[in-house]
Amino acid sequence: MRQLYKTEEFPVCEIQKLVNDVNSHINHIQSNYSYDAKSSELLNWIVEKLNSISKIARRDVRFDYLFIQSEIDKLYKIDNSLTGFIIRLDFNKQKEPNRGFLEFNLTKK
Repeated sequence: MRQLYKTEEFPVCEIQKLVNDVNSHINHIQSNYSYDAKSSELLNWIVEKLNSISKIARRDVRFDYLFIQSEIDKLYKIDNSLTGFIIRLDFNKQKEPNRGFLEFNLTKK
C-alpha cells in the first residue's frame, strides 16, 4: 500500500521562497555578468517559468484537500492495517443527495 502519511512538509510558502531565491540569484548574475543574447534570453525564460510556478503555488484550491489528507494521515497512524477510506463529499446539504462514485486502488509501485 502506498504510504499515506506525510514524510516531508513542503508548504506553499516554501515554494514561494525557493522561487524568490532563484529569481534573486538570476537577477544578481544578470546584473553582475555580461551574457550574449541567447544566454540572456534563456535566463529571462527561466524567470518567466518560475513566476508561473509561483502563481500556481499561490492559487486557491476549490476545497481544503489538506484537511482531508491530514485526517487520512491521522487515521492511518492510529491503525496502519487500514486498507482504505470511505470519503463522502457533499456540496449541498440535501435529504437525499445525488452523489457520484469514485474508486481508486493505490497499490505498491
